[in-house]
Amino acid sequence: MAFTIQAEPGETILIHEVYVPPENAGIDDDQHRFAFAVSDRALYVPHRKWYAWGDAWSFRRIPLSRVKSVTLHTSPPGWGWRLLNVSLAAVGLLSTWSMITSILAGFGQEIDVNSIFLPAVGLLLLFVYRGRSVLLVSF
Repeated sequence: MAFTIQAEPGETILIHEVYVPPENAGIDDDQHRFAFAVSDRALYVPHRKWYAWGDAWSFRRIPLSRVKSVTLHTSPPGWGWRLLNVSLAAVGLLSTWSMITSILAGFGQEIDVNSIFLPAVGLLLLFVYRGRSVLLVSF
């Protein structure tokens, strides 16, 4: 695991946090996707090495004198998520409407659960994606 800190002599690590995914997430413990550390002299943020095959994650040391700001930013859903939500809701509502109108017209069709499930999933995805946070470190 490359999320080990090699501090300079005399440097004190104040915070060292590593995100450990739950066991049922399907991610190995060796594949942490987020970790950070703060010392009295530097900030350590995750960095992916593009040239490494096996263990591509490591810490990038940023001295506190170079750090301009650190913010926690809530990211809005992208256009792809919005398009997916709208299309799921529209297809589900259209199929539900077509089945209900055929039943009311007396053709005697069964109601499919998928037509009720699609708009619910489209609306639920809006709440699932809401609240994703991104740590922004500018230096």
